[in-house]
Amino acid sequence: MTRPAGTPGLNAQLTALREEFPGWTIDASADTDPPWRAVRDTGRSGPLQIGAASYAQMRALLDEVDAVDCLHAVTDLRDVLRGRGLRAEVYGLIVHTQTRAGIVRAVSARRGVYTWTSGVELGPISDPGAVADRMMPGLGLA
Repeated sequence: MTRPAGTPGLNAQLTALREEFPGWTIDASADTDPPWRAVRDTGRSGPLQIGAASYAQMRALLDEVDAVDCLHAVTDLRDVLRGRGLRAEVYGLIVHTQTRAGIVRAVSARRGVYTWTSGVELGPISDPGAVADRMMPGLGLA
């Protein structure tokens, strides 16, 4: 098992994970088993806790949780857009919809944020209704 050491490299790894995965409390200690731990309040069924033997393993697990969260988020956004009378389909972690002129536009979900595929952030995945509101002008529908 890879144990974290109290080095500047460990601090850099922790900082990188915390920045990449906001909303998680992430720690590492050679005195615990497993040495890498992350906790996040789900708001539904209590905290979600994961543990890993190494930095790489922790990053991979956090990435998997993010993908699941984002899959639910794009499905939620698709449903909101359909509720507003738009055609919307999910392909992976991307929602495709159309402008008034029929041009396909795409929105992705990653690291807790919806983003136009052009890179413009639309808002948090926790609020698909507000994100749909922000999308309307870009679709020529506001």
